[in-house]
Amino acid sequence: NEIGVTVVWSLCHFGYPAHLDPFHPDFALAFAAYCRTCAEFLVREYRGELIFCPMIEPSFWAYIGGEKARFAPGVSGAGWDLKHALCRAAIAGINSLREVDPACRIINCDPICHVVAPPGREVELQEELVHFNQRLVYQ
Repeated sequence: NEIGVTVVWSLCHFGYPAHLDPFHPDFALAFAAYCRTCAEFLVREYRGELIFCPMIEPSFWAYIGGEKARFAPGVSGAGWDLKHALCRAAIAGINSLREVDPACRIINCDPICHVVAPPGREVELQEELVHFNQRLVYQ
């Protein structure tokens, strides 16, 4: 790029089109096609090294959307399955990105989180918090 700024292109941050189902096998194919389209556009239009983060925080998304039903797809008890689906989609997306630009760089971001209970609910939520903080966050 012309101004000396590094840009990381984040392609998916806790959402997807309403007509898609992340648990369906075609989700990864749709995500790969989306990544390909993004890369083709940026190869034409952007003047700089392409750095992509295809899928932001799949572990957290799987927890909050697949266990706690607070983000899409809004289900409970399916966190592990959602994490697998998001990882499959990310890998398919990475393959598409590299087909378009073999020199592109990939960043996978899944930060370490530490969940705390709201005041007064520490005892009630203790087991769940330990499970998340000591196991899920490190999957």
